[in-house]
Amino acid sequence: GVATLVEALQQSRSPPLDTPTPVQRQAIPSLLEGRDLIVGAPTGSGKTLAYLVPLLEHLTSSSDRGGGGPRALVVLPTTPLAQQVHRELRRLAGRRRVRSLLLTSKATEKAGNFESFDVLVAAPLRLAHALEAGTLDLSGVTRLVLDEADKAFEEGFLPQVDAVLRGLTHPRLVSALFSATLPERVEELARNFLKDPLRLLVGERDQATSTVAQ
Repeated sequence: GVATLVEALQQSRSPPLDTPTPVQRQAIPSLLEGRDLIVGAPTGSGKTLAYLVPLLEHLTSSSDRGGGGPRALVVLPTTPLAQQVHRELRRLAGRRRVRSLLLTSKATEKAGNFESFDVLVAAPLRLAHALEAGTLDLSGVTRLVLDEADKAFEEGFLPQVDAVLRGLTHPRLVSALFSATLPERVEELARNFLKDPLRLLVGERDQATSTVAQ
């Protein structure tokens, strides 16, 4: 369960992490309860683990599936960010039987048998291409994470994000939006597809933590 995931996390870091950050303390229990979230937390506050821990717990404890494709989807605005999150996901998953795919190129899209994977990590443009080509079915996705949502909504990705959201039809879908800067426009857009979301704001808007060198 979550305790095992936290133990794996502690052992994977040097120096080890022994206490969760504020955003992790608030987001992890909420996502485990199946609440939709809008999260604003500064860079370096631990947002990635705040959604990966409950996502992995859901995948290892549930077989809830409404279609033939992946059960979880993590969307990031750029390929480098997607690669970074996928590395963290694989490290945290350890030996658990959670199969993940990083969708970063047209070649990966053509070669990938999406039905074989539990988690798909990708940027909006590549996801939109796969959906348009008819090679990807998102109807089985029960967990959605939009990370760096401020960039995804404000850097020309909105049509692609909208195409992805239209493909998410599972009745028990739980969605979470994470953003370092949480502009009002992004929050307004998020409320159009989130269900009674819980709003978590850690620190001040548009700020990084004091431990991050900009």
